[in-house]
Amino acid sequence: MGEPSVSNEQKIENLKAVKGLEETEEGFLIAINSLLKRSYDHNKKDLLDSHKIAGQSKTQFIVLMLLTALIAAFLGSFIARKIDLALNKLKIVAESLGNGQYDTRFKITTNDEFDELGKVFNQMAENLEHAKIIKQQNKDLERLNKELKVKNDALDSFVYRVSHDLKAPVINIEGLLQLMQSNMHKESSPIVHQAITFINESLVKLKQTIFDLLEVSRIEQRLQDEVEKVELTQITEEVMGEIQTQIQATNAQINYDFSEISAIDFSRINLKSLFANLMTNAIKYRSLEKAPILHISATRQKNHLSISFQDNGLGIDLKRHREKMFQMFSRFHSHVEGSGVGLYIVNKLVTTAKGSIEIESEVGNGTCFTVKLPLSVIAS
Repeated sequence: MGEPSVSNEQKIENLKAVKGLEETEEGFLIAINSLLKRSYDHNKKDLLDSHKIAGQSKTQFIVLMLLTALIAAFLGSFIARKIDLALNKLKIVAESLGNGQYDTRFKITTNDEFDELGKVFNQMAENLEHAKIIKQQNKDLERLNKELKVKNDALDSFVYRVSHDLKAPVINIEGLLQLMQSNMHKESSPIVHQAITFINESLVKLKQTIFDLLEVSRIEQRLQDEVEKVELTQITEEVMGEIQTQIQATNAQINYDFSEISAIDFSRINLKSLFANLMTNAIKYRSLEKAPILHISATRQKNHLSISFQDNGLGIDLKRHREKMFQMFSRFHSHVEGSGVGLYIVNKLVTTAKGSIEIESEVGNGTCFTVKLPLSVIAS
């Protein structure tokens, strides 16, 4: 069978259809090409922008690093300079202190760590300055003590010579008076007898004063006496034996208690002088209304030994007389004979032994002397 015949019109239609398809395909390709081109252009632009931004970020980073390095270098230089200045200041202060210039100070300007260290240096400088002042004061005091000792030694020597030289004339005068009295007639003028009696009384006072001055001048020599174990009861009874006449004449009562401490290491003659002066004072300055009573006791305290002498005598007005209690020739009761050196001797003996003496007294109610000595004097 033969192919069907196509009319010319049909062929024309087919050609048109093919041409339309070709045109459509070409348009589609153009559209695709245009879309791809625009996409390419856009991506290219984005890529260029990305490269541009990346370049800018890199530049900024480099600039930032440079600035950081510059700031670090500046701060490092500033801190190094500050440290160097502070160390130089400290060095100057330290060298000045080392050279004995203790008035040098670190100048405080801020409150940073270096100024805090400077404050420590300043405090150290103040302490050193105070120590220097104290050291100088101690040197001055030592010098003055030496000068005072020389003067005291000279004074003691003078007192001893004068007292010793006065003894012979006084003894001669006393002998002449006794000779005169033995050769006087009872019919002699009463005025003569009265004058001789007055001279005798004056001689007794003068002899006592000379004896007391000699006693004072001998203290320094006796301070070097050999220390020995001295029984307190024995010393007390020895003194009581020597003043037995006074005890009997006044009906005095002396009690003592050394049960806690019975003996001490001391110069026997010095301790006896101390006891004798305080015991005789208790009788001498007794109340006229009652018999004298004296209590003596020794006790061990925390860091010292105490020996107390408590009497019931006249008492002393300490508000008036405390400052001059232990001065030489100080007297507080004019109606009783005395030279006023007894308490001076007691105080000198005690203080030289590195001890102290305290007094409590009330007018009309008696007096208590408390002698305090270091524990090292207690006999083993």
